[in-house]
Order: sequence, then structure tokens, then C-alpha cells
Amino acid sequence: MMVEFIGSTGSGKTTVATAVQRRLSGLTGLHTAPDLVASLVGLPSPTKPVQRNLVCDLVGLPFFFGSLHRHGAFLRLALLALARQRLTLQSANRLRSTVRKIGVYEIVRRYGDGRIVLVDEGTVLHAHNLFVFTNRDCSSADLDRFARVVPLPDLIVHVRAPLAISIERSLERPDPPRELRSRDRTQVELYVGRARAMFEALVANPILGPRVLAFDNPGPQAGVGGLEVGGLVEGILERAGRARNTV
Repeated sequence: MMVEFIGSTGSGKTTVATAVQRRLSGLTGLHTAPDLVASLVGLPSPTKPVQRNLVCDLVGLPFFFGSLHRHGAFLRLALLALARQRLTLQSANRLRSTVRKIGVYEIVRRYGDGRIVLVDEGTVLHAHNLFVFTNRDCSSADLDRFARVVPLPDLIVHVRAPLAISIERSLERPDPPRELRSRDRTQVELYVGRARAMFEALVANPILGPRVLAFDNPGPQAGVGGLEVGGLVEGILERAGRARNTV
């Protein structure tokens, strides 16, 4: 079962995903997407973001080309959304990210081996790249088209946090997205607010809604160890059991 984590910048998405991974690893067969991708070519698990992206780029590329007949509509939507953005190195990186996410999605689908596979940077989260860092707000029609063509995981964990806390976390991040590196509060408030509203609208879509588990991450905590994710882990295991029983 493929489990993707989504949420706005500053929601604590990666911290929640790491906490869930720690809890689940002792309970059931488990992969993370980068670990699974690396294992296909006999590489150790990549530990740094640059390493993870490079491995997923290279290993996922043949799977991207091999699945274009299934995901062509999603690729076209992504290209149209990116064409509306200013041409920069970052927009080129978003195109690379589109290719990578489709390739990794295909690998997880084919080689998940009946295990739970946790995806921290997946196809649904890609809505952030396509619709948030732009000069225009996305419309309900944009999100509806996205929901109809995006390659869907089996389960989407939507990590939510109050807007004020997400803004403060974004300002304090040591590795913010390029658009937030100026740490200009007005710009951060704009992008975080836009992302939060976009994801709330997206998970309310009737196509995605039945696949969503929400997790509220309301306040500061002492890293991974300070998070109580027991209820979320139970929900993931319940969905996984349900999925196995329907196969």
C-alpha cells in the first residue's frame, strides 16, 4: 500500500512521516520510496536529500518513459501549469521533479511487494510546485483537473497545522524552499497561506477525499520523539488490512 504525506510548508509533514516510519517499522513490512528505489539497483539507502533525488531521477527515468501512456494527461497538466510560471532554474527543477515523481510512483506500484511504502515527496504533493509558487491563485477548475489526472496513492495523509505555526516553522527552517530563502515574512505568509488553502480544497475533492487521513500537528514538539502518532499509525494499518482483504 502506497501512503503519501502531503501538507503545506511548515505543517511538519516530513517530521510526521519520519515519526510514522519509526512506529511502523517494528509492526509491519515497510519501505520508504527512496529506499525501495535504491534497492532496485543494489544501492544503500540514500541519506541526504540531494542523494535521494539523484537516485530517484536516474532509476525512475526509464519507468517514467515506460508509463507515459498512463500518465500523459498528468504530464500535460504539469507542463501547462509550469508554463504559466516565470522561467527560472527553479521552474526547470520543477519539471525534473515531475518526471521523478511519476517514475518513483511507477516503481512503488510495481515493486512494493505488498508492503506499506511511505512517500514523502509524491505526485499529490506536486500540486504545491504547480499551483503555489506562482503569481496567480489556482482555481477550483485547476484542482478538479489535477484530481482527475494525478496518479493516486492508496492513502493520503494530510498533515495540518495552524497557519501562524506553519508560518513560524517556515521562517525557522534551515532548508526552506528557494522561494522562501529571503525569509521575507510577507512572502512567507502569502505562500504558506496559499498552500494551506490549496491543500484543504484538494483533499475535499470527491476523488481524493475517500483516500485521505487527516493528522493535526497543532504545536511545537521536540522533533520526531515529541509527536504522538499512534492514532495515525492505527489508521494506516487499518487501511492496509482493508486493502489486503479486498485483493
